[in-house]
Amino acid sequence: MANTDYYVQDITQERNQWDKSVQKLAGKVSLIFSNCSMHWVRESDTAAHNMAKLLSNNGIIIMNIIYCGHIYRSLGADRRAELERRLRYPNAQQMIGQWVTAFNSAGLTRIEIKYREQNHILPAKMYNETIQFSVNWFKRYLTDSTGDEDMDQVIRELIYKERVRAVSEKSPNGEDMIELKTQVWDFVVKK
Repeated sequence: MANTDYYVQDITQERNQWDKSVQKLAGKVSLIFSNCSMHWVRESDTAAHNMAKLLSNNGIIIMNIIYCGHIYRSLGADRRAELERRLRYPNAQQMIGQWVTAFNSAGLTRIEIKYREQNHILPAKMYNETIQFSVNWFKRYLTDSTGDEDMDQVIRELIYKERVRAVSEKSPNGEDMIELKTQVWDFVVKK
């Protein structure tokens, strides 16, 4: 759009390292919107402080966080304990709580959170081509990657068991389809 300026900025970078054009927006931003990306942010405290600094007095943050569910449900007790030791994926309370704590620390205490589940029907081929993104998401919580197992494959199988269901219908092109279950936490944060 001709009347719109676009910037690329890492929200977790310290403000004094930001592009000068973005620094000038401090206190002037009425809306910060993020769709399906903030769950990738590890430095939630820095991100929340930076967003708070950008917001105008009546500013609002609208964002959602995808939570990939509890991937260990299908496992027996011993296997579950072993994998929970090696892959310390936070529960939903921990994942969402880190953002609530970060926003509170940044002085943003008017927070509304809603939970919803989404089911998407998509081609199995598309899922198989993009599953590595989810695998990489989980791998960031690995505490012990030693051993004989291919952890990419283990995580891929756990995700599939928890989140995916085969669908009997085919796509209009004759492709196999799957249903993908996603858990989403919607945030509305007001200054």
